[in-house]
Amino acid sequence: MDIRSGLVINGRSCPYDPGETILSAALRHGIEIPTLCHLPGQGSPGTCGVCAVEIKGRPDLAPACATKAAPGMEVLTESPRVVAHRRRVIGRLLAEGRHNCAARGADQDNFAAFQLSVQEAEGAVALCPAWGDCRLQDLCYRYQASPGGGPLAQRAYPVLPDNPFFRRDYTRCIRCGRCFLTCRKKALEFDFTAAETGTERDFPIPNDLCVHCQRCVKACPVGALVPLSGKKTREKRRRGKEVPASPPPE
Repeated sequence: MDIRSGLVINGRSCPYDPGETILSAALRHGIEIPTLCHLPGQGSPGTCGVCAVEIKGRPDLAPACATKAAPGMEVLTESPRVVAHRRRVIGRLLAEGRHNCAARGADQDNFAAFQLSVQEAEGAVALCPAWGDCRLQDLCYRYQASPGGGPLAQRAYPVLPDNPFFRRDYTRCIRCGRCFLTCRKKALEFDFTAAETGTERDFPIPNDLCVHCQRCVKACPVGALVPLSGKKTREKRRRGKEVPASPPPE
């Protein structure tokens, strides 16, 4: 395959394949660009806004998952503008959902006391079951984000334990669409332009198409989909693993 040069990311030359996105080229060269909606091997709906990067000479930030690499393109993945943008995006996601991880207030050395304080403040509501294995929480720590970006408009949807294997908590859904992307039976629906995206309308489970493979649970980067055991079982991203791109054998 013809591999072109001319793409520079953080001062480093990164050859790329024709038609390849900035995100794909960066990951292939070991350069991390954080994202919440991208699913390796399945693409990205471009909904989260976290992967925005700065391209020299352009006035606006560009989504790395949807912007094609080009000759002479100079990309910055962690410039002050990019960091400020990501902090705002993450803060808005925190404000919209019930994310009681309180990422900035946590003390990893005294987690028990922190957990009790959060439960007391929220009326004995348990911490999110995805604690410690949540991509949103990881990004909160990394960018020191706090809930913000507008008035607190948390969604008051019920937790639905009607599936024999996992439960859904739409108040924690960030509308990333990864569950939809990974569903090999197309049992889910997802209208990325609708205001009610991320509700039971998009997740009509159980239905005749669902085979309870739980690939959607493994793909969820937050605590919206969790096994009934109450503990996240998806692959640990801290170890560099991700949801497999190819479906498991029938």
